[in-house]
Amino acid sequence: YFLSLTYRQTERAIEVSSLNEAHILSARTDTILRHIESTCTHVAQHFVAEMRGRQNISPLPEPISRALTALTEKFPEVIQTQVFDSEGSLIYRSLPNPAMLSITDQDHFLELKERPDASMRFTQVLALKNSGKPSVLAYRSIIGADGEFLGLVACAIDLEYFAKLFSELQVGESGMVSIRRSDDSRLVVRWP
Repeated sequence: YFLSLTYRQTERAIEVSSLNEAHILSARTDTILRHIESTCTHVAQHFVAEMRGRQNISPLPEPISRALTALTEKFPEVIQTQVFDSEGSLIYRSLPNPAMLSITDQDHFLELKERPDASMRFTQVLALKNSGKPSVLAYRSIIGADGEFLGLVACAIDLEYFAKLFSELQVGESGMVSIRRSDDSRLVVRWP
């Protein structure tokens, strides 16, 4: 009886501990994603006027790029923030000296260009064009006052940040921590 009781108590304690860790990790991940969403929303709303008067702006103006760099540096989970015009060309970025790139062939750009809306979306895991690092892009449309598609803002999420965060948890020999997409259950990142 004592062994049975002890076993059930230990089993329940492990269950409660695991549940608590899962809730804490879920809340922390949710907070990170909300920060990223608010950053994208802020950038999209801030640059509407600049995007509408695009003909007066030289490519990759330094003051705007420096502002994006300062904003991005506040979030260690974000690798870079980029703004693309309505044709898919990079016009603002948080990283210094980027390669000029275009995303006209990317599904996420084509989808928003065809049906712009202000909702936050996420790509599948992909390799960043400028560094090759695995990432997920959080992105949304930049929409003008008349509902026209002016461009896209994207934050590249650092999956290594989450792996490091997970590595600090004590999950035991057979434990695992992962993030999966809610729409199709595809694995985004896991540790170990």
